[in-house]
Parts: sequence; structure tokens; C-alpha cells
Amino acid sequence: MIKSPIRPVTLTLFSARSPRARPRCRPSPPQEAAIPAMIGTIMRALEQLKALGHDDYANVADLIGYAYRKLGDYKLSQVCYERALKSDPNHVLTWDYYWQIEQGNREQAEYHQSRIAEICGTDCSEYRTLAAALDQPPGTGLVY
Repeated sequence: MIKSPIRPVTLTLFSARSPRARPRCRPSPPQEAAIPAMIGTIMRALEQLKALGHDDYANVADLIGYAYRKLGDYKLSQVCYERALKSDPNHVLTWDYYWQIEQGNREQAEYHQSRIAEICGTDCSEYRTLAAALDQPPGTGLVY
């Protein structure tokens, strides 16, 4: 198991000056320092996945797409997710991750949710996490 180098954010509810001050978040320690290590970890994982030479397998293509999405390359991520779904149209993890590259498109997220429901029902974790994201008011973003 890979441990994340990012530490949780400490929420400081009140400042020392005023007990009624507005809540503020303060990174503890600065999360920016961990970003290069995280990117390096993702890049190494991506190299290992590509070295398998099986990017036509749904599980491998899905993981490669996930890595590209985490690196912010949504176009390559989409290509990989489509490759995964071409290999296995019922690959529920791909449907779960794929909607996230739509950048807040509720209609696409709802379509992905319907596909997930067809594959694993409404009680699987993939369906529940997307349903929770869709329960958020419009405009708040479809991110979990």
C-alpha cells in the first residue's frame, strides 16, 4: 500500500485574538511541499502500468486513466477510460472515475450513475459516492 505524503489540514476554529472570529483553515504542515513527491509517485506508477503492455485490458487502462486524471491530463485520461470501456463496457470503476473528467457536467454524471446502477445496482459504493456528489446543490461542483 502506498502511503500519501499529504497530511490532513488542521482546522483552527478561533483565533487567539477573538473567540468569535470566523473559522479559518491553515495547512499543517504546508501541503504544497508534498506535491512533488505525490506527482513522482503517480509518474512511477504510470510507468509501471505502461510497462505491463496490457493497456487494452479494462483494469490496466482504467488505472492509467486514473493516473493521468490525477496529473491533470484530462484528454489522455478520457482516451484511457474509453479504451477501458471498449474492452469491458461493464467496468464499473471506469464508469465511476470517468464522470469526474466531465468537469461538473451533471447530465453526464447522471448518465454515468445510470450505467453504474445497471452494472452493480444502487447499493454499491460506486453508485453511492456518485449519488452523494449529485445530491450537492448545482454549482457546488461534482467532486468527492
